[in-house]
Amino acid sequence: LKDLFSSDIAGRIQGVTPVLSLYDLAWYPVALCGRPRQREVEAWLHQNSRLDHPWIAIDDRPWWFESECDHVLVTQQSTGFNESDGDRLEDMIQRRMA
Repeated sequence: LKDLFSSDIAGRIQGVTPVLSLYDLAWYPVALCGRPRQREVEAWLHQNSRLDHPWIAIDDRPWWFESECDHVLVTQQSTGFNESDGDRLEDMIQRRMA
């Protein structure tokens, strides 16, 4: 995955989300019926003992996250990540660092 990014971005990548069917979700408090990307992120956080760490997902599929999830930056599938998204991402990062 890191090979797909410039060195300054690659160094910030912490890992990839697990395949949920291979992960023991007995700890997970709700049914796994929907929101697969959010469940993958939460499983990764659990596996890496980082449940209390701030996180941001960038995705063009908002239905893969709970509607009230404030950890996702939704992009447009037709355009991908753009300058406006960059501004929103910077704002999200700043709020988490405060």
